[in-house]
Amino acid sequence: GVEDTGSISSASPRYYKVNVPVNLDLRVTAASSVAYPSIDLFAAFGRMPAGNDYEHRTADPISLQREMLVPSTQAGSYYLLMRSLINPSPLVNETYSVIAETLGFSVASITPDRGGSGRFVTAKLTGAGFRPTSRIFLFSGSQQIAEAELRSFVSTMGMTVRWDLRGVPLGTYDIEVRNQDSSTARLTGGFTVYLP
Repeated sequence: GVEDTGSISSASPRYYKVNVPVNLDLRVTAASSVAYPSIDLFAAFGRMPAGNDYEHRTADPISLQREMLVPSTQAGSYYLLMRSLINPSPLVNETYSVIAETLGFSVASITPDRGGSGRFVTAKLTGAGFRPTSRIFLFSGSQQIAEAELRSFVSTMGMTVRWDLRGVPLGTYDIEVRNQDSSTARLTGGFTVYLP
């Protein structure tokens, strides 16, 4: 929850230690002063990671916003390696910011975020606090419109769902994820049904 800043190059990686309790979802986000994805993040529990020895790594290799997800943490210390792909140069002074945050039950995104009316659509859902027993719905206000089939539980931060859009009216809907303890998380306007 505390942002750190500094300078970095391929010759001067940065190391961090993050202490966390058990069963949380951890997100580490880094940003760079250069205009292309140059920073890579690595993590391991209880030991220092390396570029060829790690448990978690930057999620999207081409996004400018560098993000690493650590689902279902163990209680203790995660060690982080942040390295740059830029060779040291007097012409490039790369600076960075980095922050580690634990996430509450939430829905962050769905890909694809739209589907054709009358069709089946398989999508990847990301967020935090998911469970193998989670149920996923489309809502219009307080009205439940459809329920997705959970096809694959990847982790507490990701799952694959399948929508049956036969009979679902055109429009934009909220996505609601509901856990067995009746807790819910919503992504407002997260999914659109369109005329193919």
